[in-house]
Amino acid sequence: MTTRPPNNPGRLSRALGLLKSFRVNLAAIGVGVLIGISYKELGLKLGPWGNLYLSLLKMTILPIIFSAITQSLGRMLRSGAATRYLPRAVAVFAVATMLAGVLGVASGLIGRPGQALNTSQGHVVLGKLLAEHGDRQSPEASGETKSESLLRRIIPSNVVRAFSEDDSLAVVFLSVLMGMALGINHSRPSTLLLETLQGLYETFSKILNWGLYGLPFGLCCLIANQTASIGVDLLLCLSVIIVQFLSVMLAVGVLYILLIRLCTGIAVGRLVSAMRDPLTLALVAQNSLLAMPMAIERLVKELGQPEDVAEFAVPLAVVLNRLGCVVLFAYVSTFVAQVYYEPLAVYQWGEIALSSGLVGAAAIGNMAVIAPMILSVLAPVGLPASLGIAVMVQTTTLFNPVVALVNLLGACALSTVIARLGRAGAGPAVPAPADRETGIE
Repeated sequence: MTTRPPNNPGRLSRALGLLKSFRVNLAAIGVGVLIGISYKELGLKLGPWGNLYLSLLKMTILPIIFSAITQSLGRMLRSGAATRYLPRAVAVFAVATMLAGVLGVASGLIGRPGQALNTSQGHVVLGKLLAEHGDRQSPEASGETKSESLLRRIIPSNVVRAFSEDDSLAVVFLSVLMGMALGINHSRPSTLLLETLQGLYETFSKILNWGLYGLPFGLCCLIANQTASIGVDLLLCLSVIIVQFLSVMLAVGVLYILLIRLCTGIAVGRLVSAMRDPLTLALVAQNSLLAMPMAIERLVKELGQPEDVAEFAVPLAVVLNRLGCVVLFAYVSTFVAQVYYEPLAVYQWGEIALSSGLVGAAAIGNMAVIAPMILSVLAPVGLPASLGIAVMVQTTTLFNPVVALVNLLGACALSTVIARLGRAGAGPAVPAPADRETGIE
């Protein structure tokens, strides 16, 4: 009599795990590139499917941001760790934002990308860009000041609407207030609510983890569409600014990796291996928020970072301290000044760096969406914003992925700095709840 071998759940788990492996996802990216180059029409048709997959992942992000910030801040306040971490977080965010603006201006002044378009062919390209995109305006142009616009976006008039309209800034503001209230209030219902929020975080992290099994399909569709959508002729004329900016962002990314290495003491090779999957997702999906839960999981489990600090600092930095956007605004503003031969004083370059930090740090959305915000950077120094808007819109396909990657990597780096500074202070360690499963295996 023969007996059937028992089912092997481990084999199924390993088979599903292959869908999250870096090699499989890298192969999916390669297939997407081939489709975009060889079958352009098919690549364009795959775009909506890729966007549908992103929507599936995006539906988990706001609940994760809300629950992560609220319960981590509440626990830090209750444990006394907030006195060590919160002041350092504010200082680190402020310094990092200013340095990112200075770096963007400095890289533009050194590379001088504006000189590349000071030719007859370059003037033709500029004319086309301005004709296509030069009529866009910033919300601040309607009479609302920059600070009023930012405050209006941060402070929600309706909590439910903040979630339904995917307003990350308003959700972060609500999360911080609610976390502070739960941290100060030690009643039993408040404690239960903190535990409920922990459960909410773990639940949506699990849903996101399920969604990542479809990542090869999503990556293939997104890459095929992006490859097929690139306008080669016009981008060749902008090749200097494209190559220079991508090089600057690469250098910034290396600096952040070295900063994580300095704060954690972990070898660069191991750091790159640990952060490879969330950074790949941010790059291909062009969205640092989507890769944020996976990045937090890698920081905690593989790099040994305090869980409460990572769950508080990374979402806050991804939403309110978008360092890649700061570098972008500063660099493009410097480019515009060079194209118009506008001599600026040292204090005006400083003003561009500062304004880029204030505007770019909270620039949520696709680059084509946030492009009009550069008016708030250029207008104070007397420069027209039309060219800056046009360049950002035209180069969205190439710039948006690396900006998202640097935003995420910068958030992770700032989290490790805050944790390192916090450990230098006195006080008890931050308690960590049970492990969670998230990410590409």
